[in-house]
Amino acid sequence: MAEQVVSEGRAGAGDMPRGGGSERRGRRGARRGRVGAAAAAFGAAGLLAAAASGAGGGAGTAAAAARGPASRGVPAALTSVHFGSPNAAAPGRAPLVGLRVRGTAQAESTNWAGYADDNSAGNTYTQVQATWVQPAVSCNPTGQELAAFWVGLDGFNDGTVEQDGSLAYCDNGVASYYDWWEMYPANAVQIVAPVSPGDTLSSFVVYSNGAYDLHVEDQTNPSASFTTTQRCSSTCSNSSAEWIAERPSTSTGLAVLPDFGKWSVIGARVRSGGVLGVIDSFPDVALTMVDTSGSTLVGVSPLNSVGGHFVATWYRSS
Repeated sequence: MAEQVVSEGRAGAGDMPRGGGSERRGRRGARRGRVGAAAAAFGAAGLLAAAASGAGGGAGTAAAAARGPASRGVPAALTSVHFGSPNAAAPGRAPLVGLRVRGTAQAESTNWAGYADDNSAGNTYTQVQATWVQPAVSCNPTGQELAAFWVGLDGFNDGTVEQDGSLAYCDNGVASYYDWWEMYPANAVQIVAPVSPGDTLSSFVVYSNGAYDLHVEDQTNPSASFTTTQRCSSTCSNSSAEWIAERPSTSTGLAVLPDFGKWSVIGARVRSGGVLGVIDSFPDVALTMVDTSGSTLVGVSPLNSVGGHFVATWYRSS
């Protein structure tokens, strides 16, 4: 495995102040208490909107409610996409390598770039959040390209991921953007609504009483916001929390990454036990995306001094 490449010097500004820009979606009052409590636990009550779908008995049961626009122009290629666990950077090798920089473990993966808090100290996690501005992508004139940006629980060192975020899809030079959620591996990605480059998005996953509240708040276009409540159909251990730019898996293998420039994550928060902290409050791993020869596809900056901001930078498509 080649030495991982970690971008430096790009984490300048501190975290964005929390609590503004929310629009309430008032017709679903039955969910407000639960979602509002989750928001208060994050110290960001103004960001979480009322739920956009009914409670699910098992993973995927709220798909119809939380995927309303899916029959209105979502590309067919996105209906069978999975955003799953990190692939090792070389066959037969675990993603994690031993090097540490400023206390952060360094890792390589062929499909993930960003940060993960792991369970190397016995931690489990119940809440994760971040805010970002949706990057605009530069598409190649032919072919399909796909990049996903998300937060989630599980996945770094187990076989499930409870996640939501945004994506950018290129089809023969034309870009489209959506928000989405997934309970991997129980269902494919559930596309919810179109978003636009430049939209400010806040993404949350909150675990409570056996259920996961998955919420994306589009602060620029509130009508694209959603919340869905899902239950894990297998064993979800909450053993990690992630902030990830991903090269997703499709029916033909790993996608080609469009040039997204930089993905800047601010306001990253995570809860483990009774502690609400930032990424480096718990054992953290910086993930660089590489190809199978070890060449960097997406590099990741060090965390800023607050511990809740980093930048992922695109270098190559595949």
